[in-house]
Amino acid sequence: MHRSWPFVFLVLAACRTQLLEVGAAPDSAQGTRSDGSFGTQVDLAVAVDAALPPCTLQATAPVVQVTKDAFSEAATPSMVALDSPSVPRVAIGSMRLGGSDHPSTVAASYRVDPTSTEWIVEEHAPITVGADSHTWVEMATLPGKVAFSWFDDPGEVGRLRLRFVDAQSFSLGTPIDLSNNASVAYALSGGAGIGPMGGHVGTGIGVVWREEPAGGSRNVVSVLDESGARRIGPHVVSGPFPESRPTSMTWTSSSYVLVTPFASCGTAEPLCHDHALVVTRVRPPLGPTDDSGIDEVATIPFSSPLATASRPSLSTLGAVTVLTWMESSKGGGPPLVRAVRLAPDGTPIGTPTLVATGGGTASSVAAVVSSFGMVVVWREDGAPSMTPELPGASRLRVVHLDDTLEPRGGPLTIDISKFYVWGGHPIVAFDNPRSAVLTWAGKAAMERDVLFAARLDCVTP
Repeated sequence: MHRSWPFVFLVLAACRTQLLEVGAAPDSAQGTRSDGSFGTQVDLAVAVDAALPPCTLQATAPVVQVTKDAFSEAATPSMVALDSPSVPRVAIGSMRLGGSDHPSTVAASYRVDPTSTEWIVEEHAPITVGADSHTWVEMATLPGKVAFSWFDDPGEVGRLRLRFVDAQSFSLGTPIDLSNNASVAYALSGGAGIGPMGGHVGTGIGVVWREEPAGGSRNVVSVLDESGARRIGPHVVSGPFPESRPTSMTWTSSSYVLVTPFASCGTAEPLCHDHALVVTRVRPPLGPTDDSGIDEVATIPFSSPLATASRPSLSTLGAVTVLTWMESSKGGGPPLVRAVRLAPDGTPIGTPTLVATGGGTASSVAAVVSSFGMVVVWREDGAPSMTPELPGASRLRVVHLDDTLEPRGGPLTIDISKFYVWGGHPIVAFDNPRSAVLTWAGKAAMERDVLFAARLDCVTP
């Protein structure tokens, strides 16, 4: 079946949308395990390098347009940090429109050079990962390579695909078909694989997607080996869209942990709880004939019984995982950004912290745990009268949190052109130099949608 990209984006628009303002007060709702008990408090400082002096993020570099082709358009970016012994490197994947009715999934790698005004330098020119794509691409890293997953429609036969790209040469591997009943990839996370006798061993990759079987859609998860071969799953994580929102996932150093926001539940939804985030975990097989499953770990209620949540963000560094999400209430009141630490098994630790409060429409958040703390970013509407191609038509707000999830310095505002209505604003962090890079799609000259990037440096007072 032929699908035009605007139609598919309209269907999926609720999955990647909007956001808020800043505060910092504790919140009374507490995450519970599925057995009703509470997690115990631990310190995020295990992820923060105590040997280094504290630093504060500053927007010291100019916003740079990443899309250089004067006639191309790009949207819905994803980004990962690449291993490098000398300079920071990133890989960015996006949908490239290029004047065709059929967008493609493309990717390029870049060096981050703080000494240059044009500080993000193309290392490998864009390559086509998928030639007939209809949704955003999810990305993850494994040793020596980058994984991409997206919905492709070659020959008008839709399918979910996976493809590896060499992290150094940026050469393409062969596309791997994951499902002929899928419509979108929701999450991709490099972690451990599954051993021949069960359990997590070696290297693998977890993938979450929306399956579209006869009778309704559902979110499912599988764990693949490092070649892309399926080892377990797909296992159902949540039932029919749109009652459940996109599922997020991370490898926590010992488990594939997933989080799904729910507004309301159907009668046959064992993993659903009304107006809450549900934390689940992939259960590895116990032996060669066991296909594992999904364990419910915790329910985190929203701050209001009328609230809904955007796509959650899960960020892990070592054994430290932080869950961040945004809530908006149908009963009125400002949208909220909240965060809570998770133990490696997915158990919430302590109570959720209120990270941000503000007006306007709600948006998804992006967050990264780093050696200098946690960085959270969201987008806000700018001046309604501003020309869409000019900075100030939209803005990004950034909060730098310390190891107790308290703000370090004031919030940063990055004035940008009109934000592309679909897609996120992924962020990655680096240790040398201590910095964060984020990217997004927005308006440029001639009403084109292109990719931009910003760099934030962590400066020692």
